[in-house]
Amino acid sequence: SSVALDDVNTFYNEFGNNKVVSFSSKISGFFNDLKFEDLFLRSENTGIRGDFVFQNLFSNTAPFVLKGDIENLTSSYYQLRSLLPDILGKNIPSSFQKLKQFTIRGNAEITETSLDVKVNLNTAIGSSYTDLQMTNIQTIDDASYIGFISLIDFDLGTFIEDEQLGLASMDVNVEGK
Repeated sequence: SSVALDDVNTFYNEFGNNKVVSFSSKISGFFNDLKFEDLFLRSENTGIRGDFVFQNLFSNTAPFVLKGDIENLTSSYYQLRSLLPDILGKNIPSSFQKLKQFTIRGNAEITETSLDVKVNLNTAIGSSYTDLQMTNIQTIDDASYIGFISLIDFDLGTFIEDEQLGLASMDVNVEGK
């Protein structure tokens, strides 16, 4: 199927304007507990494959939850923000723009206030395995985090904007804000 997201915004006004997505999936459940199995979605330069559950999409009393078993998500910071400007646009750390085009594989659970991921990440500036929980993501630049990050040939200097650093490979436990 192909869907103009402007039409969907009539029911759920969270998608970007003037966007069209093409997708195939086995869909089951109810609007507030919707399951997409074997989802393949494409829009502009974004592609998504995997199994996803959306809970409380249309609820005013319960928080939104997205659970994903991601086979492949290829996109960029700006592309994701343009697809879901209020949900992802406000919640993706601004530092992600430095990754440029990226591919994610793994598991994620996203709510309006938290993010829990176990993913492999391949980017234009290196690769990573991340097992990370973030809270307070509704104000992303003040979010708290705890977890484990493994970097493989990752251009740390580009990511943190410090020319004295170059490629890094390391395993670190992180906790902070």
